[in-house]
Amino acid sequence: IHQPSSAVFGSFDQFLLLNRGKVMYQGAAGDLTVYLSEHRYAIPPHHNPADFVMNLAQTLSDAELEEAGLYLKDTRNLPLAERLRAVEVINVCTQRASKHSEVDERRVSMLTEINLLFIREVRNLVRFRQPLVARFGFSSFMSLLVGVIFFDVGTLSSDVPKVNLYRCG
Repeated sequence: IHQPSSAVFGSFDQFLLLNRGKVMYQGAAGDLTVYLSEHRYAIPPHHNPADFVMNLAQTLSDAELEEAGLYLKDTRNLPLAERLRAVEVINVCTQRASKHSEVDERRVSMLTEINLLFIREVRNLVRFRQPLVARFGFSSFMSLLVGVIFFDVGTLSSDVPKVNLYRCG
């Protein structure tokens, strides 16, 4: 969960905080305030711990977090090949994230927007068939109901006399 509310955070037993592929905290959620206090970052009273730690992760550089001891050391006894693979995976993930974090501010044509919205709508219709069937059934029912109510309204019956309203003289 990305940046939970205070109520949601209070319901956590365990908490794992990742920042740029590195573990900043792993342990009991209630111990987070003590952990940050030990590393010179005390959470202010009546402050959401999740908001505070997210702010730390976003505003401090990797060097500052490393210096403060907020990145946990990997104490696993892994063979060298696995360690190199783990570092390679982290580097690839970081590169992908940086590529996708650039904002493309070019404008697209209105036809492209309509096309993308149409494709999205068709995908949603295919994925969620129950609402589609419900809409179709409701529309069919309403059409039949209106048809029955107004059936044969525009025709005159044979027992009603015809009156010529435009007769002169």
